[in-house]
Amino acid sequence: MLGLSVATCDDGWIRNTASHTCIKFFPTIADWSTASSSCEREGALLIRFLTRSAFDWLIEYKVNNPGE
Repeated sequence: MLGLSVATCDDGWIRNTASHTCIKFFPTIADWSTASSSCEREGALLIRFLTRSAFDWLIEYKVNNPGE
C-alpha cells in the first residue's frame, strides 16, 4: 500500500526516502481488486512500480527487514 508524498509516516508505515512516500506491508495475499479496496479504506493506493529504482528500493528493504 502506498501513501501520498509526505515528510513523515504514521506508525506501522515505512518511509521511502527516494519517493517521499509511506509504504505499509500486509501479510495477506489478495487479488488486485481486493487489495486496492483495502488500501483505499486506509486512504492510500495499492503500490505500482513506475520505475525500476522504486522496485529495487522495496526489494532491498524487504531483504534487510524480513520480519516486516
